[in-house]
Amino acid sequence: MAINISIPVSTAVIELNPDSKITGIHENGQVVIIIDTRDQNVHQRLGLGTKTELYWGDENTYEAQELSCFLCPIRYRVTTRSGYYYDENGEPVYFTTKAYGVDANRHISEVLMRAAVLLLVIAGMGYRQVAWLLNALFHVQISKSSLHRWVKEVASQLPAFEQMIELLNNKQPITEGHLDELYPLGVNHLLLVLKDEHGRILDAQPTEKKMKSRQHPFYKSLKMPESGLKSFILTDANPIIMPYTLCTVKIYLSNTIIFILFRIFGVRLKDGCRIIGGI
Repeated sequence: MAINISIPVSTAVIELNPDSKITGIHENGQVVIIIDTRDQNVHQRLGLGTKTELYWGDENTYEAQELSCFLCPIRYRVTTRSGYYYDENGEPVYFTTKAYGVDANRHISEVLMRAAVLLLVIAGMGYRQVAWLLNALFHVQISKSSLHRWVKEVASQLPAFEQMIELLNNKQPITEGHLDELYPLGVNHLLLVLKDEHGRILDAQPTEKKMKSRQHPFYKSLKMPESGLKSFILTDANPIIMPYTLCTVKIYLSNTIIFILFRIFGVRLKDGCRIIGGI
C-alpha cells in the first residue's frame, strides 16, 4: 500500500528561472522537474525592446542530472527553442532559450559541478571516490574522466595569482605569513605552503624531500604578497627548513620579521629579526 504526500521542492535552478514554466512529476523511479523555456521573457533576457520581432525555429528537449537528497534521483527535463531577430543593421542574430543554472552541454546542474570540484579539491578525495560518493549519496552518475575535465575547466577560469591575492586581501587584509608543511595523501612528496593569518593558502610548492641547502627551489619561486605583510610566522617547524625559510624572508621582506618558533634551539637571526617563543 502506498500513499501520496505532496511536499514543496526548490532548487537553485528553480529559483533562477522564475519566468519559465516549471512543473514536476514522478516518473520511472525518479523526480523529473520539467522546465519549459519557450514562454520566457526573451526580450528582457536579451536586452531587446518589446517591439523587436522574434522569429522561432526548432525546439529541443534534454535531461540533466541534479544532486538529490531524496531516495530517488532528480532530473531536469528542459525544453528550449532556437530563434533569431534582426539588429539595427539588418543582420540576423541567432539565439536559443536556456535555463539558468543548467549546463546544456554536460547535462548537469552547475551546483552539481561545483559540489564535485569542492569534494576533489577541498576534501582531497580521489576521482574514483568522488564518483562513488555522488552516486551513493546523491544519485548522480559521473565518470572519472568527466570529473577530471571539470577540475581543469574550473582551474582555467580562476584569476591570476596577483588578482587572487588582491581579492583575498580586499576581503580580509593579509598581514602575516605562515610557512607550513603538508603531506598530501596519495603522493610521495612534501608540500610546502604559505598561509596567511586567516588560514588561507597563498602559495604551495612541492618538494621531493627536506633539504638543508639555501638554494632550495622553494624560496626562489615562492610568491609572497609584499603589501601589508608585516610578519612571517613559523610554527611547529623543523630546523631543516630554517635555512631556506630565512632566505625567503630576506628576499621578500624588508620590515621587522617576527618568528614564533617551537622546538628550535641555537638559531641565530640577523638583520633586525627577532624570535618570540621557543621551547
